[in-house]
Amino acid sequence: MQPIVIDKMSRFCLVVLALVMAFATFASFYLSLSQLKSIGFALPVPSAIAGALAVAVLWALASSKNRIASIFQQIQRTPHLFEVALALGIAIRVAWWWLTLPEMQVSDGDAYLRLANLIYAGKDYQLGGYAFWPPGTPLVYAAFLFILGQHGWLALAVNLVSFVVCAVSIRAVFSRLGMAPSFAGLSVALLAMWPSLFFAAGQVSKESLVLGLLSGGFALLLSRNAWLSIPSGMVCGLAALTQPVLLFLPLLFGFGITITVSPLTSAILGSIEKERSGIASARTR
Repeated sequence: MQPIVIDKMSRFCLVVLALVMAFATFASFYLSLSQLKSIGFALPVPSAIAGALAVAVLWALASSKNRIASIFQQIQRTPHLFEVALALGIAIRVAWWWLTLPEMQVSDGDAYLRLANLIYAGKDYQLGGYAFWPPGTPLVYAAFLFILGQHGWLALAVNLVSFVVCAVSIRAVFSRLGMAPSFAGLSVALLAMWPSLFFAAGQVSKESLVLGLLSGGFALLLSRNAWLSIPSGMVCGLAALTQPVLLFLPLLFGFGITITVSPLTSAILGSIEKERSGIASARTR
């Protein structure tokens, strides 16, 4: 495969990733602004405000990418970065929950909590005659109801446990992939300060729950212990019950494995390696 084709494919992939990043940034701001309704602070046209904030943030990132990379490198060298990020994430979530008291569950969060109470009481899994909502989140909350009882801080407890499990699992994944511990600390720091996650600290939310379950399942799978593959599958299955779109995850794994072992991929990687060798030899002359 010619280097020009590889260059075009790389540029196309970068464009696709940029569009995904732009949409994710907009969605994050929109969800965060929507959460403000729970404390009686509703903004007009939140979609327009979220769009403007997303454009501003992406423009700032693009114009100062070199300085941001330098800042991240400095953060990575912070002593005990993982422990600091973990404590910071817990503190931010508890503080936001306390500032937004009393918490009112709305929309899907209210439905999940009512379904959890129905499961805990041994009643049918339905609201208004329909079992429309995926059962993963209500099952987890029913388990916490069994252990802790009915409390106003129940959602905070679930979200804190999910955050801690996700952080520890991220550290385990990086370690088992043979990567530097500082990368894990930086990832947990970003997770700790991600707005849509700590804004929902007191809300019944499946997003933080899915992050904890999925990262925990991957950490167990990468342990290379045959017996741990069983709980790994169970945890990933619970994640799929929480977010049904994850049922397609095995297909993505299969596609990734097929791509990895295909002759086309080998040819592309060989061309890239030859091009790099040529550039390196030209620089040494």
